[in-house]
Amino acid sequence: MKFLKNLKVLQKLILLIALFAISALSIGFVSFSSLSSTANSSNTIYKDQLLPSQMFSAISVNNRAINAYLLELMITKDNERNEYLNERIDVNIEETRSLLEQLNSMSLHDEIEKQLESLNSINTDLEVSRDRVRELAMNNQNDEAYSIFQNELEEKRVMLNDLLTSIEDSNTTNAESVYNEALQTADSAKRIVIITILVSLFITITVGILISRLVTVPIKNMQKLLGLVENGDFTVQGDYQSKDEIGMLNNSFNRMIEGVNTIIKTVGDTSEQVAAASEELSASAEQSTKASEHISTTSQELVIGAENQVEIIKESTNVIETINNDTQQIFKSTEEVSSTVNHATQLSAEGRKVINEVNNQMEFINRTVISLVDSFNQLSNRSREIGQINEVITNIAEQTNLLALNAAIEAARAGEHGKGFAVVAAEVRKLAEESANSAQKISSLVSDIQQDTDKTLKTVNEATGEVKEGIAVVKVAGNTFTQIESVITNVVPQIENIAKNVQNLLDGTCHVNKSITEVSEVAQETASGTQSVTAATQEQLASMEEIASSSQALANLAEDLQSLIRQFKI
Repeated sequence: MKFLKNLKVLQKLILLIALFAISALSIGFVSFSSLSSTANSSNTIYKDQLLPSQMFSAISVNNRAINAYLLELMITKDNERNEYLNERIDVNIEETRSLLEQLNSMSLHDEIEKQLESLNSINTDLEVSRDRVRELAMNNQNDEAYSIFQNELEEKRVMLNDLLTSIEDSNTTNAESVYNEALQTADSAKRIVIITILVSLFITITVGILISRLVTVPIKNMQKLLGLVENGDFTVQGDYQSKDEIGMLNNSFNRMIEGVNTIIKTVGDTSEQVAAASEELSASAEQSTKASEHISTTSQELVIGAENQVEIIKESTNVIETINNDTQQIFKSTEEVSSTVNHATQLSAEGRKVINEVNNQMEFINRTVISLVDSFNQLSNRSREIGQINEVITNIAEQTNLLALNAAIEAARAGEHGKGFAVVAAEVRKLAEESANSAQKISSLVSDIQQDTDKTLKTVNEATGEVKEGIAVVKVAGNTFTQIESVITNVVPQIENIAKNVQNLLDGTCHVNKSITEVSEVAQETASGTQSVTAATQEQLASMEEIASSSQALANLAEDLQSLIRQFKI
């Protein structure tokens, strides 16, 4: 009993549920065992009695059919009919053999197994006799066949039928025995199930009532105590001692009563203090009201000053924004000038390179012209030498012409003997004249070449002077480009410094603009904050008045609270 009392409510419920579950499992187990036993008995009747009985009946039917076919086989002489009957006999014999094989493989009753051995032996002898009858009947020796059928086969056939009847009787007896055992088992199972149900119900109901009383009785006692507390009696104490939830609830109830007693005492003491404090609060509220009025007046003056400050800051912001825009424009112009100067520096460097190349080219041209002057001087000298040589050739031609003339005169004096020499002299004279003419032409050509050479030489000399002047001009231009590049090189750092200074100025103005914006925001916040303070001060004035009235009401409530506390019994 004490063990159940100290169990948790959940554990008690679990115990009760476990008893129900055990009872259900017990009933189910007993029922299942009974059903299993009944099923086994039914299975035994079906496999060990019903199926063998059906097979033995089939063997008996096959034997009767075979006998009928044999009788007809011995009567008819139609070969086709005989063939058909013989086939039917074979089919029945095969079915009988198959049934016997199945019966031999089954687990049968000992007595039936002995009878089955006799049945196999009789059936074998019977098949031998039947084969003899069939053979004679197929040959239309019907009288001999019928004689064997009547004398040998009839006795074996009767023995086989009697044995089958005996087997069926034994099988029926065994089936009745199994059936009776199954009925007895079912009756025993019913009694066991009923007893199990009754015992389970008794145990479950007994434990359920016990557990319900362990739960409901303490709760009813707790309900009575709560009714007393509801009426203002805080001196009650629960006496239920247990380790379950109800016991813990009882302990918590006792601690709650003690805590409520303490709270009521504390509230009583506090209410007296509240009454005294409310009077002091009323006096303080009057002083705070006067101070709030002074703060409100000062806040309004601050609001006016803050609004003027905001206007001044807005004007300063506009000026700074104008300076910032101008500075940005200057910075952009400085960047463009810097870009232009850098481009001019590149062009100056390229121009200086071009001037250097032109100077080198002019030097090359000067050297070429000087070489050309030397060549023309040599050409003039060679022309003079050619003229001198041409004069020598002319003199030689004139002398040769004189010699040819003298030879012709001498040939004329010689007469017939000088004709051949005269011809030679004429040819020599002709050659001398042609040489003189050619020399004259060469002299004329040399004279023309000499004149042209002199003119060309004069032109080349003039070009040499022009080239020298061009070289001087190119050198001057190169020096000028060098000076320009030097000047631009000096200007670029200055422009970069200007750009940096402008950028610094731009950053400074941005920073100033940002600072002024922040100051403007702070001023606006100050103005709005001052307005909020003014509004809050006015609200505080109203609150002070409410506090004064609330303090009086609080004093009244404290007195009412003390009168209520006196109603509790502690």
